[in-house]
Amino acid sequence: MRNEWFEFPFTEESVKRRFVGKELIVAKNHIPSPVMEETARIILTDKPVGDGHYKVEQSGTIKTWRVSDGVLFLCGAREKNMFVFNGSEVMNASHYAVGESLCEASLTGFMRVVLYPFRPITEVNLRVAISTHKDYHESTVDRLVKTLKRTGIKSEDILVVVAEGEGCDFARDAEYVCASRGRFGYTAIDHLPEGADYWLLLNDTCEATADFGIQLKRVDIGIQYDVIRWTRVVAATWRSTRQRSWQTWRRPVRRRGQRRLKASSTCNRSWCPG
Repeated sequence: MRNEWFEFPFTEESVKRRFVGKELIVAKNHIPSPVMEETARIILTDKPVGDGHYKVEQSGTIKTWRVSDGVLFLCGAREKNMFVFNGSEVMNASHYAVGESLCEASLTGFMRVVLYPFRPITEVNLRVAISTHKDYHESTVDRLVKTLKRTGIKSEDILVVVAEGEGCDFARDAEYVCASRGRFGYTAIDHLPEGADYWLLLNDTCEATADFGIQLKRVDIGIQYDVIRWTRVVAATWRSTRQRSWQTWRRPVRRRGQRRLKASSTCNRSWCPG
């Protein structure tokens, strides 16, 4: 269990010892939705600002933190309480703090807020799976593979699954697998081999921008999500082989005359825990 950072109930000393200087994620969850929506990334400091409050960095709205009666408070301007954390949970062997928001009403009548350390997905074994078809793979896949490699992704970490591709001659700058039939943009799902912690599923109609590799390092798996969805521009679905579960997201439709879709680094992210 990844709880080396966590002590509960909170004390000012334990927060300083475990949290200060580390990047933390504040995420909200509107029950019964399974999606954890990132609210802020913060760094707690031990710089006092008066009345038991300490400065918070790297956040636009959360300004200070304090501990009272075993409860951790994150505060905004004028030391107004924004989030309160007074419990803990365990999911996928990850221990994290839970609480509530004091500044936002729930969309469904109940909302919880979670707090946990940021962990980049680049710390684990991440591979890329591209779904394509024999009729057009030659004009799409090569460009996508080249842009992925320029961002630092290795050839051995790229899997291309070609629907109805038996007998085709493939380039060798990635691993190729033939599928007897296609599943639109998700042909690769049925052909993922063992060994990867997460898979990034891509359709061959997109390509990686220059800063894609940099933004990849900002993708969080602190609670070891089963599925991580990128919900804008790029139709990317992350799949964790730990739980054998996956979730797809609608691929943007490429209409006649429309420019190629790019794996933009400006996309918003949301997450689906298992």
